[in-house]
Amino acid sequence: MWDTLKGDSAKQRAESHYAELRDNIWKEQIEGRARIVRFENTQQSATEIVKACHLVYLPPFWDNISSNTQGSLLQELLARIGNGLQQQRYLQDDRTHLLVHPNRQLDTILSSDLRDLNEQLTSYSRQLLLLKSPPRDFKVDTQSTAYRCLLDIALSSQRFFHEVESALAQLPSTPCNTGRRSELTATLESARRDFVSAYQNLRSFGRPPPKFQTFIPTITLTISERRRIHAFLQNLRLYNDSRRY
Repeated sequence: MWDTLKGDSAKQRAESHYAELRDNIWKEQIEGRARIVRFENTQQSATEIVKACHLVYLPPFWDNISSNTQGSLLQELLARIGNGLQQQRYLQDDRTHLLVHPNRQLDTILSSDLRDLNEQLTSYSRQLLLLKSPPRDFKVDTQSTAYRCLLDIALSSQRFFHEVESALAQLPSTPCNTGRRSELTATLESARRDFVSAYQNLRSFGRPPPKFQTFIPTITLTISERRRIHAFLQNLRLYNDSRRY
């Protein structure tokens, strides 16, 4: 951490090592959108790092920072989840509105934004799951908060699928609706893929926390979808087991 460096020579060596990591050792990872940052061991530095990243990556240095900084980081992460879920509801409501008042171009934009947002929320939830020891004076159940976030994404995706399904069923079978029927059919297929992805992420959590019941989908999964989820969970378990050794 940069705050522990004493003297110009130590700072120069640190800068040299930082440049070596950035330009050589981790060059390929950085080109693949990874990042390295200087951590000053201050609340401002921690918050700046968090706000600059889509994925809030905390655990590697979590035990080496002060409880005040831990609390600041955790508050930032929880705020992102809360704001993200609120934004998700707005986007989902807007998409539902477009089922009655079609606008193909706008729906494409909303769909892309919603998918990106759900990916960010899933990343934030995974970070919470890695924080086994929040600050003592910080009263928050990270496991339940993470699960609630993943559950909300799955429920929202499932609800939208049924709304598209209903809109398609209520559309009169007339020649003038052929184009709209094709659009809704494509939207339904996309909504199904989004739900399967959300459900897969929820299943990857494992057993729900005590306050939650096991989520049972109201969408009947195909054999192919069930196999894909099973394979994903199996590979995830193997990966987690390998990291223990």
